[in-house]
Amino acid sequence: MGAKLKAYLQTFYSKLTADVSDLWQRDKAFLVVFFAIIVALKFNSALISIISLSAKRLFNSTTATTNALQKEENSANDQANKLVEDANKLPNSEGNVNDDWNK
Repeated sequence: MGAKLKAYLQTFYSKLTADVSDLWQRDKAFLVVFFAIIVALKFNSALISIISLSAKRLFNSTTATTNALQKEENSANDQANKLVEDANKLPNSEGNVNDDWNK
């Protein structure tokens, strides 16, 4: 039985290689164009993935920078508000201006 199976597999393999060889001889141009289209589509898909990943990283980086700048701006606003409050607490030291202001 082993010899019969081996002969069957050899026949199958020779038929398969003959068919592939015949197919290649008849349809070289079609197969080359077909595989080129598949490679181009896969490259396009990979390129879109790379660009979207880059955009996502840029967005995350920009969000972190924006948050840091917002904290800095809030701190500066708090300091400015405190200065305004302190200035309002100071007594009014403005005097009246008269004719001898420069003496």
